[in-house]
Amino acid sequence: MTLFKRVTCNSLSIALVLFSGLLSSKTVYVNNLQWPPFFL
Repeated sequence: MTLFKRVTCNSLSIALVLFSGLLSSKTVYVNNLQWPPFFL
């Protein structure tokens, strides 16, 4: 159970980092090209 909890916490932190990266790259795409990227 502890291992499962640890893996879940790691996956959540990785997902948060990826999500923030997607958000920042999405704003860069919209600002530069003036059209929404394909991963809306």
